[in-house]
Amino acid sequence: MTPDTVRAAVARAAGWADCLLVSAEIPPEAVVAAVAAAEAHGIRCVLNPAPVLPELLEALPRGPVVTPNASELAALHALMGGAAGASVPEMAEAIRARTEAPVVVTLGAAGVLVSEPGMPAVALPAGEVAEVRDTTGAGDTFNGVLAAALARGASVLEASTRGVAAASLSVAAVGARSGMPRAEAIDAALA
Repeated sequence: MTPDTVRAAVARAAGWADCLLVSAEIPPEAVVAAVAAAEAHGIRCVLNPAPVLPELLEALPRGPVVTPNASELAALHALMGGAAGASVPEMAEAIRARTEAPVVVTLGAAGVLVSEPGMPAVALPAGEVAEVRDTTGAGDTFNGVLAAALARGASVLEASTRGVAAASLSVAAVGARSGMPRAEAIDAALA
C-alpha cells in the first residue's frame, strides 16, 4: 500500500463514493495520502487512528472524522502536546478544536462520546447485551457502520448511534466477521 496506490484508488472512487474509511494499519504515508485524496475529491473521510503514529498529525488538519478508542485518544492527545491527566471529554474536545472536525471516541461497554464543532459533547451508551461472547471486531464494526451511515447522508450523531447499536450486537457472537450484524438487525435494535 503506497501513497500512489491510495491516491489512484480514491481517484477511481471519486464520483460514486460518499465516505472513505481509513485505518492506520497501513503505512503512515498511505494514511496521509488517503485522507488528503478524500479531501481533494470531496469525499467524507473517517480516520481510525489505530495505531497512533506521529505521521497521523499531518492528516488531522484535513478534517476527517477521527474515531479513537480511549487509549488511542490519550496517545493522540499526548502526541499533540496535550496535558497529562485530562479527561476523555477534555481530550476529545482538544483534538476536535485542533481539527475542527468531529471526534468520536469508542469506549467499549460504555458506548461512545461524540464531540462535534459548535455542539456540546454527547455520550451515547452501548446497547444492552445479554451475554458478551467476543469483543473482537467491535471497533471495526462501529467504524464500518459509522462510515456507511455517513455515506448515506446521516449526521455524525445519527451515524454514531447506528454504529453503537451495531457494535453492541457484534459482541454477542464469536468472531470478528461473524459478529458483524446485518442492517436489519441494526434497524431492529434501534427500533
